[in-house]
Amino acid sequence: MKERFRLKAREVATAKCKDGKVTYIWDGGSLGLRLAPTGSRSWILRKRLGDKVNEYGLGSYPTVSLAEARTKAAARRIELSLTGPARPTFGKLAALIIDRKAPGMATQTVQDWRTTLGRLTTLNKTPVDKIDVPAIRAALPIEQWQQYPVQTKHTLARIALVLNAAIADGHRDPFNPAKWDMHKAWVPARPKAADEDNHHPAMPWQDVPLFIQSLRMRKDDLAARALEFLILTGARTDEVTGKVIKGEVRKAPMTWSEIDWEGRLWRIPGSRMKRGVRHVVPLSEPAIHLLQSLPRRGPAVFEGLSHKAFDVLMRRQLKVVGASPHGFRSAFFDWAVAQGYPEPLVNLCLAHKLRDAVEAAYNRSNRVPERIPLMQAWSEHVTAAT
Repeated sequence: MKERFRLKAREVATAKCKDGKVTYIWDGGSLGLRLAPTGSRSWILRKRLGDKVNEYGLGSYPTVSLAEARTKAAARRIELSLTGPARPTFGKLAALIIDRKAPGMATQTVQDWRTTLGRLTTLNKTPVDKIDVPAIRAALPIEQWQQYPVQTKHTLARIALVLNAAIADGHRDPFNPAKWDMHKAWVPARPKAADEDNHHPAMPWQDVPLFIQSLRMRKDDLAARALEFLILTGARTDEVTGKVIKGEVRKAPMTWSEIDWEGRLWRIPGSRMKRGVRHVVPLSEPAIHLLQSLPRRGPAVFEGLSHKAFDVLMRRQLKVVGASPHGFRSAFFDWAVAQGYPEPLVNLCLAHKLRDAVEAAYNRSNRVPERIPLMQAWSEHVTAAT
């Protein structure tokens, strides 16, 4: 289709702004001459990109003549048609997605999303269609994976979600460079701590509330009460029940004397801990209520309960498949990290050996005041269905 030009060379040469205000005179195809009160004249091309109207400078008049402006405008239109509309930056799209999801998320989770994605300074300034695998690896360097592997993987998953939205909205091609498959071979293997427990099948943290409900239906079952206490506190099995093998006491059971009722704490002596270091567990409201409901039959809180009782309860009586008593510690860890709690603090709750100097700093004061709301939030999550 032949373009229709409106302006004449003489008209351009004699044009003036009106009423002392910026004035435009238009040629064909959104090419215009901008007349300023100062007397300056400049060529612009006006083009709508998405919901925004942009102006592109083509040079001043008379340095650029009418004919030359038309040639420049035609070239710029071709360039814009090839590049397409402007794409949102990762930061802008991420903020929009968080705002959309916020009504259905906990306040702390929303804040964690804003914090973790807000740290991606370079990525946030990048248009979503320009983000590739190297850009993501630069945003999540090897050192970060080594120091905070779980939190970094959560961040990668959130980047993938934002880019999925960009794909769905037509802002980029269907390939998502943040998919885990693109990074798992590159990410260093997570080192195993010296005291880290062997793999135990874990129940997803989303399913724990219904499991607690099934335990509470067993009204007079001491093993059910003890297992619920183990879940509420993130404890190991033998820290609750002790361990007796062939009549030999390998580890003493939890006793009433370990409960600090005034401080609402469970103080476990080092002799009963895996690494020989005493451990303090903040007791949530549900944990305190459970202890208060138990009869006192002797010095042990769960008097006469075998360390095998939880396995029998879960596998033989409740027919649980694909989960173990010890796996509830993993469920707690995954839940806490997903809610945005720092990994060192979560590891401290679980009495894990801290991996480096950064985490070791958390161990100096046991961080009990910080762990109290964490244990309370976990207890409220797992008892939500009861």
